[in-house]
Amino acid sequence: MKAPDAHSLLLTCQAPQKALTEFGDAVARGRISGTASVLYLETGHVGEFAKIQRYWLRIEEQAQQAAVWTWGRAELASHGENPAIRLSEIEFDEVAVASFVAERKPSKPKRGKKRIQDDWTPFWLAAIQLAKAGRLNAGYFPTKKALHDRLHVMMGATMDLQSITPLSSVIYEEVLEPTAVEVEQAVAETD
Repeated sequence: MKAPDAHSLLLTCQAPQKALTEFGDAVARGRISGTASVLYLETGHVGEFAKIQRYWLRIEEQAQQAAVWTWGRAELASHGENPAIRLSEIEFDEVAVASFVAERKPSKPKRGKKRIQDDWTPFWLAAIQLAKAGRLNAGYFPTKKALHDRLHVMMGATMDLQSITPLSSVIYEEVLEPTAVEVEQAVAETD
């Protein structure tokens, strides 16, 4: 099962953030197997079907989980004796992932009842951190996609990109997108 598909399945668990953490722990301990193609950046040597277990702690140390869950790849900088590598085509054992998720009983909201929105906390914290740091502006995020991707990474990929896109679009349109007056001023300054 490709990493983004595993991520989507893990997000159906009762406590998705806890499930992602426990899943990473299970991978690091070898209870859930996975493979990846490895490119050693310094030598150009390529290896296929490398066990992901040996790289998982480096993925967590270098905060690359969002890249793994979103794109099924990660780029790890050299650290000590560990060379710089690029992991791609990350996949996990489908049966093990399904079993892991089944143990955590995926949540199914009752008809007509809204889900508790605790899953949104990391999203709002990421948006607030950007605003507090003075980076929630068009200079740092020239496009909506740039804002979506940055928020997704800052959240640790605890929700899928499809879920956060509508709200981050609203933030972009209300806070970052230049008004007609600002555009006219910018044009007047260049004339």
